Amino acid sequence: MCYAFEFLAPDALTPSLRFLADFVPPRLDAEFLALVARETWRTVAIATAGLTLALVLAVPLALLSVRVLSISALTGPMAPLPALVRLLVRWLLVVLRSVPELIWALVFVRVVGLGPTAGVLAIALTFAGMLGKVYAEILDSAEPHAAASLLRNGSGRLQAFLYALLPQNAAELTSYTVYRWECAIRSSAVLGFVGAGGLGQQMDASMKMFEGAEVATMLLSGGTTSLSKLIPRTHEDYVLNARLCGRAGGFDERTVFLAILPLGHNYNLASPGILGAFYVGGSVVLAPSTDTAEIFRLVQQERVTVIASVVPRVNTISSARASASPSASRARRCS
Repeated sequence: MCYAFEFLAPDALTPSLRFLADFVPPRLDAEFLALVARETWRTVAIATAGLTLALVLAVPLALLSVRVLSISALTGPMAPLPALVRLLVRWLLVVLRSVPELIWALVFVRVVGLGPTAGVLAIALTFAGMLGKVYAEILDSAEPHAAASLLRNGSGRLQAFLYALLPQNAAELTSYTVYRWECAIRSSAVLGFVGAGGLGQQMDASMKMFEGAEVATMLLSGGTTSLSKLIPRTHEDYVLNARLCGRAGGFDERTVFLAILPLGHNYNLASPGILGAFYVGGSVVLAPSTDTAEIFRLVQQERVTVIASVVPRVNTISSARASASPSASRARRCS
């Protein structure tokens, strides 16, 4: 119960309401609608191609696993070799349908890269297992007399399927195939979120444009307190870090920040650093080197107000500032 009240708290509702407000009014310009139509068509095409490839795999596997089409089973138990083949095919169908198409898509995205090919192959494998199993069960549950008569009179298995089993089960097979096509369209949209193309990939890209909680980078720690480690830093993390550090450092729109340390250094980047200066509307100057004379020149030329550096460099700058150079006095903070 307490979790429900926490969810309804103003601090929790505000971000959700702000997120929902971004959907109103919907974007209806011609360029965007054309993009949606194109990606929707691509999604349907991925589903259709995947299901077609699944049918190419499923139909032969289903016919191999159907008992009613076994010639050796007409007069008694099925022969050992056909029984083994039938068992292996059914196991293969179990394996194919047991792996979700999302897992196949992740595998194929690594193998063939981003795009619709991964989606087509993922749908084909999973749906081949589903279609093959259900087709075999439908055919095995049908009236076997007509097929058995054809087989006894010398017809082949394919002829028995086409002229005996297919006519009496066509409606059920078609109905299930259409249902699986609808499921393939839904799966195609979902697979886009892992890079398999179509409408889902476009939706994922659009959502990421304002997703502040996604990981921005993996920061490698310096190892001063323990072993070096990868630290996930999110966009929201960086914004909060820069805002609070900038407030503590007195940053405002008049701040001119001189960056001497490597740009990937967290202190130089966001504590408050470059991001802190940008957040309040200040300016950033990138030093081409750590040479003291060059730093003094930049301080004078760019009217630098804040310098962030490491302790040895701070000592050098402070000593030079105290001894001679009037240009260094422009910097009001050297931290």
